[in-house]
Amino acid sequence: MDEEKAKGPGAKVLHYWRSIADGGVAALLIGLTVFGVIAADMGSGFAMTYWVFMPVAFGVGSLVLMTVHGAGGASAPEALIRLALHWLGAFAAVRIVFYFVETDRYTLGNAGMACGAIIALAAFLDGVHMQWRMAPIGLALLAAAGVIAFFGENMFVIASVLLLGLVGTVMVSRMQGGSRGAETPAE
Repeated sequence: MDEEKAKGPGAKVLHYWRSIADGGVAALLIGLTVFGVIAADMGSGFAMTYWVFMPVAFGVGSLVLMTVHGAGGASAPEALIRLALHWLGAFAAVRIVFYFVETDRYTLGNAGMACGAIIALAAFLDGVHMQWRMAPIGLALLAAAGVIAFFGENMFVIASVLLLGLVGTVMVSRMQGGSRGAETPAE
Protein backbone atom coordinates (compact mmCIF):
# COMPACT_ATOMS: atom_id res chain seq x y z
CA MET A 1 0.00 0.00 0.00
CA ASP A 2 2.87 2.36 0.78
CA GLU A 3 4.31 1.67 -2.67
CA GLU A 4 1.07 2.83 -4.29
CA LYS A 5 1.18 6.08 -2.30
CA ALA A 6 4.82 6.57 -3.25
CA LYS A 7 3.96 6.12 -6.91
CA GLY A 8 1.16 8.66 -6.73
CA PRO A 9 -2.58 8.46 -7.30
CA GLY A 10 -2.16 7.41 -10.92
CA ALA A 11 -0.61 4.07 -9.91
CA LYS A 12 -3.90 2.64 -8.69
CA VAL A 13 -5.68 3.70 -11.88
CA LEU A 14 -2.89 2.21 -14.00
CA HIS A 15 -3.14 -1.07 -12.07
CA TYR A 16 -6.90 -1.08 -12.63
CA TRP A 17 -6.53 -0.64 -16.40
CA ARG A 18 -3.82 -3.30 -16.55
CA SER A 19 -6.18 -5.74 -14.84
CA ILE A 20 -8.91 -4.89 -17.34
CA ALA A 21 -6.45 -5.46 -20.22
CA ASP A 22 -5.42 -8.83 -18.74
CA GLY A 23 -8.99 -10.02 -18.29
CA GLY A 24 -10.21 -8.61 -21.60
CA VAL A 25 -7.43 -10.16 -23.66
CA ALA A 26 -7.81 -13.50 -21.87
CA ALA A 27 -11.59 -13.57 -22.34
CA LEU A 28 -11.37 -12.58 -26.00
CA LEU A 29 -8.69 -15.13 -26.90
CA ILE A 30 -10.35 -17.97 -24.98
CA GLY A 31 -13.73 -17.12 -26.52
CA LEU A 32 -12.32 -16.98 -30.05
CA THR A 33 -10.64 -20.36 -29.61
CA VAL A 34 -13.73 -22.08 -28.22
CA PHE A 35 -15.81 -20.64 -31.06
CA GLY A 36 -13.27 -21.98 -33.57
CA VAL A 37 -13.38 -25.50 -32.12
CA ILE A 38 -17.19 -25.48 -32.19
CA ALA A 39 -17.35 -24.04 -35.73
CA ALA A 40 -14.87 -26.60 -37.07
CA ASP A 41 -16.70 -29.43 -35.32
CA MET A 42 -19.96 -28.35 -36.97
CA GLY A 43 -18.24 -28.56 -40.37
CA SER A 44 -18.29 -24.84 -41.09
CA GLY A 45 -16.72 -23.90 -44.41
CA PHE A 46 -14.92 -20.86 -43.03
CA ALA A 47 -13.02 -22.91 -40.43
CA MET A 48 -9.69 -22.83 -42.30
CA THR A 49 -9.78 -19.07 -42.74
CA TYR A 50 -10.78 -18.65 -39.11
CA TRP A 51 -8.01 -20.88 -37.72
CA VAL A 52 -5.34 -19.34 -39.94
CA PHE A 53 -6.40 -15.97 -38.47
CA MET A 54 -6.08 -17.22 -34.85
CA PRO A 55 -2.25 -17.04 -34.54
CA VAL A 56 -2.51 -13.42 -35.72
CA ALA A 57 -5.19 -12.69 -33.09
CA PHE A 58 -3.12 -14.32 -30.36
CA GLY A 59 0.00 -12.48 -31.49
CA VAL A 60 -1.87 -9.17 -31.29
CA GLY A 61 -3.24 -10.14 -27.86
CA SER A 62 0.26 -10.91 -26.64
CA LEU A 63 1.51 -7.64 -28.11
CA VAL A 64 -1.22 -5.76 -26.23
CA LEU A 65 -0.18 -7.42 -22.97
CA MET A 66 3.48 -6.74 -23.73
CA THR A 67 2.67 -3.08 -24.39
CA VAL A 68 0.66 -2.76 -21.18
CA HIS A 69 3.13 -4.60 -18.93
CA GLY A 70 6.54 -4.31 -20.58
CA ALA A 71 8.69 -6.45 -22.84
CA GLY A 72 10.20 -8.73 -20.19
CA GLY A 73 13.56 -6.99 -20.03
CA ALA A 74 14.14 -7.26 -23.79
CA SER A 75 14.39 -4.29 -26.09
CA ALA A 76 11.18 -3.52 -27.96
CA PRO A 77 12.49 -4.51 -31.43
CA GLU A 78 13.96 -7.77 -30.09
CA ALA A 79 10.72 -8.63 -28.28
CA LEU A 80 8.65 -7.82 -31.36
CA ILE A 81 10.81 -10.05 -33.58
CA ARG A 82 10.61 -12.93 -31.09
CA LEU A 83 6.85 -12.50 -30.83
CA ALA A 84 6.39 -12.42 -34.61
CA LEU A 85 8.54 -15.51 -35.17
CA HIS A 86 6.77 -17.39 -32.39
CA TRP A 87 3.29 -16.80 -33.81
CA LEU A 88 4.52 -17.33 -37.37
CA GLY A 89 5.46 -20.85 -36.25
CA ALA A 90 1.94 -21.37 -34.88
CA PHE A 91 0.54 -20.06 -38.17
CA ALA A 92 2.62 -22.60 -40.12
CA ALA A 93 1.49 -25.45 -37.85
CA VAL A 94 -2.19 -24.49 -38.29
CA ARG A 95 -1.73 -24.27 -42.04
CA ILE A 96 -0.19 -27.77 -42.08
CA VAL A 97 -3.21 -29.13 -40.22
CA PHE A 98 -5.49 -27.75 -42.92
CA TYR A 99 -3.25 -29.22 -45.60
CA PHE A 100 -4.09 -32.57 -43.96
CA VAL A 101 -7.79 -31.70 -44.23
CA GLU A 102 -7.40 -30.79 -47.91
CA THR A 103 -5.70 -34.13 -48.61
CA ASP A 104 -8.37 -36.05 -46.64
CA ARG A 105 -6.05 -37.13 -43.83
CA TYR A 106 -8.00 -35.20 -41.17
CA THR A 107 -11.67 -34.40 -40.79
CA LEU A 108 -12.67 -30.81 -40.18
CA GLY A 109 -13.69 -31.63 -36.59
CA ASN A 110 -10.30 -33.20 -35.90
CA ALA A 111 -8.60 -30.18 -37.46
CA GLY A 112 -10.45 -27.87 -35.05
CA MET A 113 -9.25 -29.89 -32.07
CA ALA A 114 -5.69 -30.04 -33.43
CA CYS A 115 -5.64 -26.29 -34.10
CA GLY A 116 -7.05 -25.60 -30.64
CA ALA A 117 -4.22 -27.65 -29.13
CA ILE A 118 -1.62 -25.88 -31.31
CA ILE A 119 -2.90 -22.45 -30.31
CA ALA A 120 -3.07 -23.48 -26.65
CA LEU A 121 0.51 -24.76 -26.67
CA ALA A 122 1.72 -21.68 -28.52
CA ALA A 123 -0.03 -19.42 -25.99
CA PHE A 124 1.48 -21.33 -23.08
CA LEU A 125 4.98 -21.13 -24.60
CA ASP A 126 4.46 -17.44 -25.31
CA GLY A 127 3.77 -17.11 -21.60
CA VAL A 128 6.87 -19.08 -20.66
CA HIS A 129 9.25 -17.23 -22.96
CA MET A 130 7.83 -13.75 -23.50
CA GLN A 131 4.72 -12.52 -21.63
CA TRP A 132 3.86 -14.71 -18.62
CA ARG A 133 0.22 -13.57 -18.70
CA MET A 134 -0.29 -15.74 -21.78
CA ALA A 135 0.63 -18.93 -19.86
CA PRO A 136 -2.65 -19.21 -17.88
CA ILE A 137 -4.57 -18.62 -21.11
CA GLY A 138 -2.64 -21.43 -22.79
CA LEU A 139 -3.14 -23.74 -19.80
CA ALA A 140 -6.88 -23.05 -19.77
CA LEU A 141 -7.08 -23.82 -23.49
CA LEU A 142 -5.03 -27.01 -23.07
CA ALA A 143 -7.32 -28.09 -20.24
CA ALA A 144 -10.36 -27.28 -22.39
CA ALA A 145 -8.95 -29.34 -25.27
CA GLY A 146 -8.50 -32.28 -22.92
CA VAL A 147 -12.00 -31.83 -21.52
CA ILE A 148 -13.50 -31.61 -25.02
CA ALA A 149 -11.67 -34.78 -26.05
CA PHE A 150 -12.77 -36.63 -22.91
CA PHE A 151 -16.33 -35.39 -22.43
CA GLY A 152 -17.25 -34.65 -26.02
CA GLU A 153 -19.62 -31.72 -26.27
CA ASN A 154 -20.36 -30.99 -22.60
CA MET A 155 -20.13 -27.19 -22.82
CA PHE A 156 -20.81 -26.65 -19.10
CA VAL A 157 -17.60 -28.45 -18.15
CA ILE A 158 -15.65 -26.68 -20.89
CA ALA A 159 -16.98 -23.27 -19.84
CA SER A 160 -16.02 -24.02 -16.22
CA VAL A 161 -12.44 -24.88 -17.15
CA LEU A 162 -12.11 -21.77 -19.30
CA LEU A 163 -13.60 -19.58 -16.60
CA LEU A 164 -11.03 -20.93 -14.14
CA GLY A 165 -8.28 -19.98 -16.60
CA LEU A 166 -9.65 -16.47 -16.95
CA VAL A 167 -10.05 -16.04 -13.20
CA GLY A 168 -6.53 -17.43 -12.68
CA THR A 169 -5.06 -14.91 -15.11
CA VAL A 170 -6.78 -11.97 -13.44
CA MET A 171 -6.04 -13.17 -9.89
CA VAL A 172 -2.35 -13.74 -10.56
CA SER A 173 -2.16 -10.32 -12.16
CA ARG A 174 -3.84 -8.71 -9.16
CA MET A 175 -1.60 -10.59 -6.69
CA GLN A 176 1.36 -9.19 -8.57
CA GLY A 177 -0.07 -5.80 -7.62
CA GLY A 178 0.61 -4.39 -11.04
CA SER A 179 4.28 -4.95 -10.34
CA ARG A 180 6.54 -4.86 -13.31
CA GLY A 181 9.32 -6.43 -11.28
CA ALA A 182 8.99 -9.70 -13.20
CA GLU A 183 9.43 -7.86 -16.48
CA THR A 184 12.64 -6.07 -15.62
CA PRO A 185 15.94 -7.75 -14.83
CA ALA A 186 17.12 -7.69 -11.22
CA GLU A 187 20.16 -5.63 -10.53
